[in-house]
Amino acid sequence: EARSCFFVQWDGGAILLDCGVRREAGAPLERVYPALTPEIAKGLRAVFLSHAHEDHTAALPYLRALGYRGPVYATAPTAALVPGFLRKWASYSLGHGDRLPFGEQDLAEVRVTPLPLGTRQVPGLPGLTVTFGRSGHMLGSVWMRFAWEGVGSLLYTGDMALEGRLLAADPLPKGEFLILECAYAGSRLAQDAQYRRLLELAAETVEGNGRVLLPVPPRG
Repeated sequence: EARSCFFVQWDGGAILLDCGVRREAGAPLERVYPALTPEIAKGLRAVFLSHAHEDHTAALPYLRALGYRGPVYATAPTAALVPGFLRKWASYSLGHGDRLPFGEQDLAEVRVTPLPLGTRQVPGLPGLTVTFGRSGHMLGSVWMRFAWEGVGSLLYTGDMALEGRLLAADPLPKGEFLILECAYAGSRLAQDAQYRRLLELAAETVEGNGRVLLPVPPRG
């Protein structure tokens, strides 16, 4: 439920990795939104998104309200999903009586430019090579590796699911620096064990003439 948002700066500029909110109603703005400023927003060269969930994207209108007018990059599926998640977050916040630190125009004008999987240089970022690889977390989710000529490389995992049955995850490459998402580090759950337990519960329910409902989010 954390507000994933990482500021990366080097001699040639600065980028943002994800721009999310803390999904919490009734909390102060400084707890819900990243610690961004107009100076940070106006100094950014680009924003890169690992996936579309609100805790990684829903502060994008806020970033725009602070003055950011640069590109936002993600995979094509993520680019298609982001507008819906931004609207969902705004509706959730207003429905709980919270104030939005951005306007309708900021929300409507967020644009995400799709990039394919693989390695490439991004316009406006000379000397920087970006690699997207599938992370298995949801539709369109990726890990990202950034390599600077003569400087080094940074690997950002985003949220990952290495044991998923539906979505593939590409092997992680090496990086001199690593930003690792550890949202659920307090427990280790084996995927196969979870499937077995679900099957056992379903069997018990059916044997008792009951019905099994498995509610799941529509997009991962």
